[in-house]
Amino acid sequence: MSPDRSFNLLNSLLTSKESYPMLQERIEGKWLASFRRVFALNGIGKVTTVALIYETQSRSVLAHLSQLALYELSADFCMLKMVSPPQTVPVKGTGTSLAIQGYCQIKHT
Repeated sequence: MSPDRSFNLLNSLLTSKESYPMLQERIEGKWLASFRRVFALNGIGKVTTVALIYETQSRSVLAHLSQLALYELSADFCMLKMVSPPQTVPVKGTGTSLAIQGYCQIKHT
């Protein structure tokens, strides 16, 4: 799968505007391959330490896909689930998290 196609598939999963309250999302091989490829293209591998930060209102399938992809790449990672802050309007899923604002600073070592 080309890098552009992997990125486009991953982006469409993250920014989907459709809402299916009763949909049971299941992990598919093509999704996992896209996550793994995007992480690898960004230099994630055996010598990488990753903090995966996500919110309580995040789609759980996306956090799970990230976890599986990071595991397959042999990256050292931890997962931090933050409580989603109250919102007056829906926030589009862009990867931005407002949950950590004002709580702490994350420092690269």
